[in-house]
Amino acid sequence: MKRVFIFVLILMMIIPVQAFGDVLPQELPKKEKSINGVFEIAAEIDNQWIKLGELGFGKFQETKEIDCGNYLKGEDALIRITQNGGGASYLDAVFLDGVQAVKANGSEGKVLSKLSKEDLDVTPVEDGITLEFKVSGNNGILSVTGRIEPVDISKEPLQFPLLNTPKNKDDIKEFYTYEINSNFGTVIADGNIEEIKGKDPLVEEFRKTGSGHPFGYVYFWVMNDEENLYVTMDVTVDNTYDGDKDYGKVYINTSEGIKEYKVSVPETKWGNTSFTYTDKVPYEHKVYEFKIPLSELGNQDEIEIAFAVYGTAVAPDHVYFEDPDIAYGDDYYLSVFACYVISGGGYGMGSYICGEILDENGNVISDKFLIYKNYTYNKTPTVAYDEEHECFLVVWSEEIGEEGTYLKACTVDISDIDNPIIGAPFSVSGNDNMPGTYFEYYPDLAYGENGQFLLVWQQDYSVVHGRLINSQGTMTTENFSLPSDEYQYSPKACYDFHNDAYIVTWESDNSIEAQIVKSSGEVPLDGFISIAENGMYPHVSTNNYDDSENQFFVTWFDYNENNIKGQFIELDQHIPKKVGS
Repeated sequence: MKRVFIFVLILMMIIPVQAFGDVLPQELPKKEKSINGVFEIAAEIDNQWIKLGELGFGKFQETKEIDCGNYLKGEDALIRITQNGGGASYLDAVFLDGVQAVKANGSEGKVLSKLSKEDLDVTPVEDGITLEFKVSGNNGILSVTGRIEPVDISKEPLQFPLLNTPKNKDDIKEFYTYEINSNFGTVIADGNIEEIKGKDPLVEEFRKTGSGHPFGYVYFWVMNDEENLYVTMDVTVDNTYDGDKDYGKVYINTSEGIKEYKVSVPETKWGNTSFTYTDKVPYEHKVYEFKIPLSELGNQDEIEIAFAVYGTAVAPDHVYFEDPDIAYGDDYYLSVFACYVISGGGYGMGSYICGEILDENGNVISDKFLIYKNYTYNKTPTVAYDEEHECFLVVWSEEIGEEGTYLKACTVDISDIDNPIIGAPFSVSGNDNMPGTYFEYYPDLAYGENGQFLLVWQQDYSVVHGRLINSQGTMTTENFSLPSDEYQYSPKACYDFHNDAYIVTWESDNSIEAQIVKSSGEVPLDGFISIAENGMYPHVSTNNYDDSENQFFVTWFDYNENNIKGQFIELDQHIPKKVGS
């Protein structure tokens, strides 16, 4: 057991160095504001085009205004918008004093319709757009909504599943599963996806792009008949038509290796593509249809399938891993961590909870796998093993913007190393059902006995709370706070089976404190102890491997001496006492 403990300490020190070579900031950077080019605004005055000014835009869509009032005469205004600098450029809406144009490029056609409201139904600027307005007021404020891409753009596609990012075909490890004949039907691969209306997709995932294209869902339908496998893709995140740059890919794992099938405007061997409207979003976007002979796949009753799409709507530029925790159970370690997705401009786009399995010697024996994701940030996971139910319990913080940050949990069963079973997520603090908004950070788990865990966390930035829970989603106690006269941060918990009690330690305005919590959930008044001054980042473990010791060992960073310090804590009838110096 002591060998295992030493390994865990070493692993916890090594993982941040190996996996997180790039130092991440404490807060993800804000949306980038770099300018890639400008839209030049000109008005026709006395039969001459007069430049009124220019508006700078980056790759993210935004609205900017220019005052044209001093130049507009009469009841009609003719305004031309051209691009100078940057890569591809797009307009979503243009208004003069809040009123749309009456003509675009001399007609009332598609371009005018696209520019009549801000709805992500964009049109390329290309050689310029000339708009005719009826002057409705004296202000002359022209508002322009659009974006300009950089000249050099990423070539990295969006991958499905997410953890295939960024990987080439032969490096793909993650797949979805489709059972042959489970969705029997035929698709005419002509780029018209009417056949899938009313059918449930095999995959429906929300994605954030790294290119300035809209965030949204991407849908994949899979079906087959006697001869072919059909795949339909509705890519709502790609609202720009880029000709032969756009493509969709299907990867299928076969006995001969991973096979790749690609469809683009010029590549139609395996299907077709179009730029169209569907019932998913109100703007034009890319769709793909594939027709793949079953003979290509071998004799399989069940296939492993993955997807990739590129349309200058690209994957985020960076994927980082941080916030690691690890637990041991049933001869294996489960390492959990947050997967942060970052755009090329440093714009934080989301984070997910992931895992990896190691054997008892510390060798990684599984691919990284997804435990939980949603549309926001999921961070600081903690994990412990449930000996009663033979599974791991993972708890993390889920940020949902102004509505708060709440703790979520799920089980992970790794009895099949190649196919970990992820349980349904459930709430664990109870605050999500309470009035008001709560912010729950830095959870930590300690397993006790008989399927019981102590969960502790930092609530509303300043108070440590705890609760006894289990992996089955039923809570043993209500929430309780741990006493202190100061603000509390970064709680850590541990269990002592000799005394059937937990200890929780935390940082309290640069001091290290601790509190005993009985297995019943009682917080005894005489169970508090102040351990040290000038301390940060506490951790705690038990020192009872040979069953003769009965102590906790608390460590922390002493910022005054710039050193790591430790203190043994012994329990005497649930009263904590310092042992040694």
